[in-house]
Amino acid sequence: LRQVKGLGPRTEQAILEGIQQWRQRQGEISLAHLLAAGEQVARALQAVEGVGRVVLAGSVRRAQETGTDVDLVVELLSPARALEGLRGLGQPDPGEWPGTWRLRSSGPGGVPVDLWLVQPERFWALVWFATGSARHVEAVQQRLQQAGLRWERGLVVGPDGQGRPLQDESELYRWCGLPWIAPELRWGEDELELADRHLLPDRLLEPEDLRGELHVHTEASDGAASALEMVEAALARGLEYVAVTDHSGSLAVAHGLSVERLKQQQQMLRELDSRMRARRGESDGKAGRIRVLAGAEVDILPEGDLDYPPEVLASLDVVIASVHTHFRQERQHMTRRLVRACEEPHVHVLAHPTGRLLGRRSAYDVDLEVLLRAAARTGTALEINGSPDRLDLEARWARQARRQGVRLVVSSDAHSPAQLAFARYGVLVARRAGLGPQDVLNTLPAEHLLEELHRKGKPGR
Repeated sequence: LRQVKGLGPRTEQAILEGIQQWRQRQGEISLAHLLAAGEQVARALQAVEGVGRVVLAGSVRRAQETGTDVDLVVELLSPARALEGLRGLGQPDPGEWPGTWRLRSSGPGGVPVDLWLVQPERFWALVWFATGSARHVEAVQQRLQQAGLRWERGLVVGPDGQGRPLQDESELYRWCGLPWIAPELRWGEDELELADRHLLPDRLLEPEDLRGELHVHTEASDGAASALEMVEAALARGLEYVAVTDHSGSLAVAHGLSVERLKQQQQMLRELDSRMRARRGESDGKAGRIRVLAGAEVDILPEGDLDYPPEVLASLDVVIASVHTHFRQERQHMTRRLVRACEEPHVHVLAHPTGRLLGRRSAYDVDLEVLLRAAARTGTALEINGSPDRLDLEARWARQARRQGVRLVVSSDAHSPAQLAFARYGVLVARRAGLGPQDVLNTLPAEHLLEELHRKGKPGR
């Protein structure tokens, strides 16, 4: 490559680092692909005679961002019939517990699938055990021992020596003197101590808690549909508002909008908002309205300046800022670049804050502790981007952000109507971070959301 004009040592180093990342990620599959494969296999299994409930377990149920396979716990109501029906997938091996079997197969796209086959009396025990994490399982088993109980091959054995099958997972935690711990919170870290102190959330974020979408692209930049098509798709998903946030002008590769084109789009979006807010449902007379917000995804330039001037930013309902170029700046420079964006009064949200692309590009070198403090100080929200390639901000930093009082939003970063569904993966990251509805701004009604966003930069914020 050194002989090719225009390719210097930095390009060579970037290629070498990319190869190393690829090697390290071999066998890892994104949460979105694992979840889709697992759900498809689960539907097929439930059609097999003799099969009852089928539940996702393992890293997918814990919403881990990548994994190597799918775990499914399959209830055998009639073991003989079910095992015969599953024979086309391979020969089941005896499991470690009575009445259980293991079967390794493959799902759509060759995704490895582990089937945990179990008779009903040990179903919930195996669901809990196969969900993990291994360190969480070990910690709960130790807590059982402290309570005078023991875990024995899927049963909880009391002082009388009698084994008790689980009626559900929550029963196991009650025997340990603990509240229910959701699968996404079973990190194998400090969750038992947090549960003891009643510091785990009572309820985690659900997809239906999201009232609106704040990060959507259209064909005006690099999207695949018109603004109307994206708004109609958001309405069909039950959303109350959607912000159109096409790229700013400096991102030529994404056909970013010049100031003039942005102003034209703003006028179009205001008119579309008026039409959509006035509309009524066609069939049942119920409101078929949705709020359309005029926004932009504004590039943070290499020195931390914004791609649009302040007066243009001030005219927008929603301003999200992000890095799309110069990813290899050194740590202090990149950190200052992002902090400067947070300090801009008209920037409401910092999008995909670390810039990573799973399996393709590492996060840029930024001091996230400093960035979180800046976001908390300035009232800038951080995005949990649900795009399957991003899942950025990752859960451990979203958890830390919540603890430091940073506001968060969950977005799809949709570039087509179908991609609005990506918000689901952002919700899973938020759940793994321990976020409830109260921690996410776009669970608010539109008017309250806009009030919160535009409190930034005002005295007494």
